[in-house]
Amino acid sequence: AEQLSAPATMGNTPSSLPYKISKTHEITKSSNATKKHPLDHWQQHDGHSVSDATPVTIFSSTASDVTQNNSPIVANFYSNSKKLVHPSLVRVIDTACDVTSVKSSYMSLSGASTQKTTYYIVTEPMERLTEENLKFLSRDDIINGLYNIVQGLCFLHANNLSLGTLTVFVTKNGDWKLFDYSFLTPFVTHESANFQTLDENFCNNYQDYVHLFPPEIEANLVTIRYDLGVGVHVMDAYNLGKFIDFVFQGRVPEKLKKAQGRLLLMKARSRPRLPGLLKCPVFVNDYIQLNAFLNDFFIKENEEKIDFINTLSFEKVPSKCTKYKIMPIFEQLIVANLDRDLILAILPKLFEIQANIVTSKEEFVELKMNKLVLKLFELGDRAVRANLLSYLPSLLSTNYLKSDEISSIFDSVCSGFSDTHSKMREITLKANLDLLPILSPPKVEKLMRYLIKLAGDEEASIRVNSAIFLGSICEFLNLFQISKFVIPALNKLTSDNFIPARLNALLTYNKISEKFAEDRDTIANKILPAISLKLVDADAAVQHKAFDVLDVYVGILRRNLPPLEEMTSSLDINCGSAMPKSNEATTMRIEKSDKNDDGDKQGVALKLSLSMDDENFGDGWDDF
Repeated sequence: AEQLSAPATMGNTPSSLPYKISKTHEITKSSNATKKHPLDHWQQHDGHSVSDATPVTIFSSTASDVTQNNSPIVANFYSNSKKLVHPSLVRVIDTACDVTSVKSSYMSLSGASTQKTTYYIVTEPMERLTEENLKFLSRDDIINGLYNIVQGLCFLHANNLSLGTLTVFVTKNGDWKLFDYSFLTPFVTHESANFQTLDENFCNNYQDYVHLFPPEIEANLVTIRYDLGVGVHVMDAYNLGKFIDFVFQGRVPEKLKKAQGRLLLMKARSRPRLPGLLKCPVFVNDYIQLNAFLNDFFIKENEEKIDFINTLSFEKVPSKCTKYKIMPIFEQLIVANLDRDLILAILPKLFEIQANIVTSKEEFVELKMNKLVLKLFELGDRAVRANLLSYLPSLLSTNYLKSDEISSIFDSVCSGFSDTHSKMREITLKANLDLLPILSPPKVEKLMRYLIKLAGDEEASIRVNSAIFLGSICEFLNLFQISKFVIPALNKLTSDNFIPARLNALLTYNKISEKFAEDRDTIANKILPAISLKLVDADAAVQHKAFDVLDVYVGILRRNLPPLEEMTSSLDINCGSAMPKSNEATTMRIEKSDKNDDGDKQGVALKLSLSMDDENFGDGWDDF
């Protein structure tokens, strides 16, 4: 007969579950066959969502209807995992039950088949709490985890349910949670009798696991009874007392010792109910209060939520809690976008996490911060956008964003250029300075066109900043783009009625001068005429700057000026054949004199005289 066990190799989960399995772990390691555990029938796997690679944990177990001895406890675990929801119980994301028909070996002669059922439970990522991982936990971690477990048990008892066995798992954020419903049972009261019993699943299957229950649960009992008036908590209270000793490795805090002793009383009726334990002084600390608020966050009033977020200090919060408990709350609030004030409260905290807690690109993606940033930039609220832009330099400096994400942010940011509020247009302009070095060429050209449009903005400060930005963007443009688009914008700015706009346009001309080192025509025909007009500007500072810039561009032209000898040779070649033959004997003589025409020795004068052949000269006059 087939035994109840998880499949040795899993492959993919059923098509109804959009998850894939990557790695398998043992949940329990029973060295002694007599010390069985209900989780021996399950395997735990690392997995992830097919759609977005979100990490999950997957439990699987396969059973055949040929052997009914263990199938009920697996089915009990599976069915209850879908029903129970509480912050102190493991969060179940999805479940599936895959039934197939298989032939058993001893039925092959008759051709009969049996049903094979595989159960799948998909949960939040977690691992079982063991002696090994307890070594890495602080005393505060243990106290906080223990508080969670007591809360979970109180929830079950309030619903007349006893957990039966106490198995604890640890989530990624460090929370301790309950998750083993194999022997979950109500206390059934019989009106015709003066006792309570446990359910049929428990009574029929507990024998192999009697070591996991309190001493009153003896082996080979047909019916397990408790007196009327005995609370549903008694089994779990005893197991909790043993668990406290386990997690503190025998060094139970003094404030907890008395309570633990009462939990371990042999007489079930004397064991205390658990809500009172939550008031124990050992459980009074800031982290427990933080967790309590986070667990109830979505039922709080908006004012309470905003005050809580504003006063959050991540220095006092464990990083696991920040990443895996606070960040999911932020995500839900941003995606829902139900309250503008909440979003504005979240923004500085979100970027504080990005700057001080996130340490790698992988972590940035794991916490979905890239998606949250894109979502925030899509929001049309002006105040949210203005705050976002102030954090953009910090975000871009991390290099965590992919090129397509940067392009998406750029497109969203550019919508601010068309904003009717001048302040929004101005901060949009400044924000693009940080984006410029990482934009693709098509995006740079798009930005250039926005800048040219802003060069004629009604707001003077925007025109000034446009003039400055045009100098920066030219580093990423080719000569054709600069000549065709940027120069006309600068020429317009040099005639602006706002002095700083004119000055910064001239400064930008100065900055981009070397771009035209080989383009003398553009300098002569487009740039110098605009600069020359500023030589007589109404403002003296503009005049001085215009002369400086003019010198720069004239210097570029002079630097590329051909030597005079080349020009003379060129003149001889082009004009020599046009001279009359009679003038071939014409010569030029330059004389140097120390005196000018007045006889004053004030400088050097040059005298030019022509000597011509008398005959040729005379012929010329005769013709005249």
